[in-house]
Amino acid sequence: MSGAPSARSISDLTLRCIPPLPEHVARPWDTADEYLLTETSADKISVIVNDRFGALFCARPQAFAWSDSISARNNWLSNAQENHLPDAGEQRILSQLQDIPADTEQVLLRIPKNSEQLIYWLNIITKAAPHAVIYLAGMAKHIPVALLKQLESASQRYQQWPIRKKARLLEIEGWRSPAIQEFKGYRTDTGLQLGAQPGVFSRDSQDIASYLLLANIECPANARHLIDLGCGNGLLGLTLAQRWPHINITAIDDSLCAVESCRRNATENQLPLSAVHNDSLTGLDAEADIIVCNPPFHDGHRQTTDIALRMFRDASEHLTDSGELWVIANRHLPYFAALKRTFRQVTTVASDKRFNLFRARK
Repeated sequence: MSGAPSARSISDLTLRCIPPLPEHVARPWDTADEYLLTETSADKISVIVNDRFGALFCARPQAFAWSDSISARNNWLSNAQENHLPDAGEQRILSQLQDIPADTEQVLLRIPKNSEQLIYWLNIITKAAPHAVIYLAGMAKHIPVALLKQLESASQRYQQWPIRKKARLLEIEGWRSPAIQEFKGYRTDTGLQLGAQPGVFSRDSQDIASYLLLANIECPANARHLIDLGCGNGLLGLTLAQRWPHINITAIDDSLCAVESCRRNATENQLPLSAVHNDSLTGLDAEADIIVCNPPFHDGHRQTTDIALRMFRDASEHLTDSGELWVIANRHLPYFAALKRTFRQVTTVASDKRFNLFRARK
């Protein structure tokens, strides 16, 4: 990218997790980021894929970048601004992974938790930029041997670098794009045919927690707008669109793949639903009578409640005065107390051996 500022080392950057997370939960870089930066060239046409908080984005301000997560993209821009990078704006961020320039020379890719999603990404990258060298990095304990063998067998050239500071780096060329089903799913008890792209939560079968919520949820009197917060493939929102056709439904997810899957499912099932790619409810001018939420408690490989707690706070700010938040969650998660800190009234509506269903009122 012409006129771009020069590359920088992580040690020269001021990086933050946004919103802030406890340091024992997450920090904005790790040794896998350092490994990628040390062993790749700052002078080649580069694309960064799946940078979580912006360490790679800020250290290589001449590179293009893509992430499925809009919260990750927001982190990139916030950290770029913090580090006074003049050419680190949205013009570097690719809307779709397919938008990778054909003349890309190298790709710096942080390995996602879902191996099927990684294969899907590699297929897209290789089709768009067939001559790019792809560097893949992650913490060694999170990269299974079976994945290493699959990557080696599907690459014309495969190099596995020595583990360094508990991080692993791989280098591949000539990816041979193994066949993968790009959109698959299941049929629900109510007749919905729901599919999803690789990496979307519960893509192969209906999430078992959803049964408890859908069996017990009640529609508030005079409700007109429902938000499915963290919608995934749209299971909750679309099922409730079937059940309550008089209600306008908005589905929201941080994952672009989830939002695209939800939109496709709404179209194919002929149900009215608006799907929005957004970081929780940040910046949205939306008020709801009811919000349903099956919040994630993992961010990549990290187990955390911070994402859910932020969703709860956002929900309280976007509900009508008589609005309700319905939350389905694993029993071991401390959400009842968290909801009590934010809402006037919290009730455990139903529970089973694995899950609790909460209703919170303002």
